[in-house]
Amino acid sequence: MKEKDSEEQISENSSGANDNRLEAVRDLLFGPNDQAYRQEFKEIKDQVAKNKSDFEEKSDALKEDIIDRLEKLENKITENVNSAQADLSKQIEGLNAGKVDRKQLAQMLQTLAKELES
Repeated sequence: MKEKDSEEQISENSSGANDNRLEAVRDLLFGPNDQAYRQEFKEIKDQVAKNKSDFEEKSDALKEDIIDRLEKLENKITENVNSAQADLSKQIEGLNAGKVDRKQLAQMLQTLAKELES
């Protein structure tokens, strides 16, 4: 039991010593501006997070706008295709109505020829 307590104390002392050493190295590397650097990094990180959020909002809005416009375009194209098909059908019916059947024409000519002979 005493061994465990002494081991924990040694472990705490060594981790405290490691923390002190880490702080000393940090002070050597960054000097007294460590807190200023940390604050700047925090501000940059916050700004990046805000920009990401703004970008995602704008991206979602743009995505919805594009989808809406594509749906409208699809509807307009469908209307134009249907209109073109209706016009084409009318023109085909007009051509069929104006077209003379050859057999019928032959019979009409024979009838006319018989009438002229008589």
